[in-house]
Amino acid sequence: MNPVAIQHLCEPFASTCAGLWPQLAPRGEQERSARIAFVASEPGAGATTIAACAAVGLARHVGLSVLLVEANLRSPSLGVATGAEPGPGLAQVLAGAASCRGAVRPTDVAGLSVLLAGDVGELGPGVFAANAWSRLWSELGGAFHFVLLDLPPLFDHPEARTLLMQSTGSVLVLAEGRTRKRDARRLAQAADQAGVRVLTTVLNHYRGSQAQWLAAPTD
Repeated sequence: MNPVAIQHLCEPFASTCAGLWPQLAPRGEQERSARIAFVASEPGAGATTIAACAAVGLARHVGLSVLLVEANLRSPSLGVATGAEPGPGLAQVLAGAASCRGAVRPTDVAGLSVLLAGDVGELGPGVFAANAWSRLWSELGGAFHFVLLDLPPLFDHPEARTLLMQSTGSVLVLAEGRTRKRDARRLAQAADQAGVRVLTTVLNHYRGSQAQWLAAPTD
């Protein structure tokens, strides 16, 4: 298969790439296969775009291997946005119908690979079981310094919490004009309850009218 064209998706967000990857880089230097979850409270917040920007930034500037996993099997968008050829993906790996080796694809960014969602038309009940994800981590082993997870909205789908608990760090994605103060706090609380450190918070769709509660110091 041809490399997945992901670079063009991030070009309009160059400043995001530049500001985000330095905050994540130490994780890959401290631990092999650092799993970083990108999570939002609602659909459309831009977690997929932010995760892609972070993946491109890390691959370009840190020089360590990066895997971007499209873990939002409920509403995947990365494969369509990149125009990737159809093929086995995460859904097939979790179901035992494909191997990681056969599903992970190279991209047009050196050092960056992706594991797209694949065919999510018929998701079996075992796909979202915690042990299925554990098998995935075991199969990946230490093949990548960074594994970036594009999660589904945390409060809509229970598997998002399962993946958050299996991560070693998280990035909270808030959307200006969409994410409510209460939901932002719930995101932070969920990460804390999962024992997962919040590495940074990203305000997406920023138009220069930041809500007062976002600017105010937190307790």
